[in-house]
Amino acid sequence: MATEVEQHINLEVEGGIGWIRFNRPEKMNAIGALTRTQLAEAIKQAERDDAMRVVVLTGSGRAFCSGADVTEMAPGAGMRTPEDVGNVLRNEYMPMLMRLRTMPKPVIAAMNGPAVGIGASYALACDMRIATPEAYILEAFINIGLAPDGGVTWLLPRLAGT
Repeated sequence: MATEVEQHINLEVEGGIGWIRFNRPEKMNAIGALTRTQLAEAIKQAERDDAMRVVVLTGSGRAFCSGADVTEMAPGAGMRTPEDVGNVLRNEYMPMLMRLRTMPKPVIAAMNGPAVGIGASYALACDMRIATPEAYILEAFINIGLAPDGGVTWLLPRLAGT
């Protein structure tokens, strides 16, 4: 019996618009391993599909993306060392962010709610951001003793100024 894979990312094409939607509303669209895999595939597909003239990245529910799923970083949950976290950033998150930044078609972040941590990086990597009144960008790494990740230290000054 085949097991159905949960869809953490939805990709739809409607009228020339490719909609990539974070789909974990119960976790405020936190990004875990399955989400990363599905998001990477959706971004590659959007890049290749000429039926998509523009790409919109958004979230389901009340959040754009609450960042990395920290439950996957807990002891015994998969990522065991700081090197594991660094490898995920370098080998998974950064290539996706670079693909968004260099995609030959416009990429819009439709921020329907909070964009936190790596979620903020995804919003900032897009060509344009459109936000609801409930949306905000938050980099709270200092609150948990970490430096910002996901290229935000490069992206944010270029968008907001120094």
